[in-house]
Amino acid sequence: MGNIAAAGTHSPDPGSWDCRAGDGPWPCDVARESLRSEYQGDRLSLAMLMGGYLAAFTKEKPGSTDSVARFVGWTRSPRPAATPPLFQS
Repeated sequence: MGNIAAAGTHSPDPGSWDCRAGDGPWPCDVARESLRSEYQGDRLSLAMLMGGYLAAFTKEKPGSTDSVARFVGWTRSPRPAATPPLFQS
C-alpha cells in the first residue's frame, strides 16, 4: 500500500483497522493531519491513496457503513465560495 510514513505510530493495525497509537479508528486525527501535510494540497493523490486503504478495508470488513467517509471523505477539499459575477446587468 502507499506511504504512511508521515503518520508514524499513527498507522493502521492490521485486522482491527484501529490506530496503533490507540487513538481509535484509523485514520485518526493525527494520521489525517500527517497525511495532509505529506501530500501538501495534492488532494487527488491523497484520495487515491486512501481509496486503496478503503478497498483493503472493505475486503476485510464488508458491510461497514461509514467506510467511505472514514477513508476518503475527509480528503475532499471544501467547496470554494461562490464567486460573484464581474459585471452585473
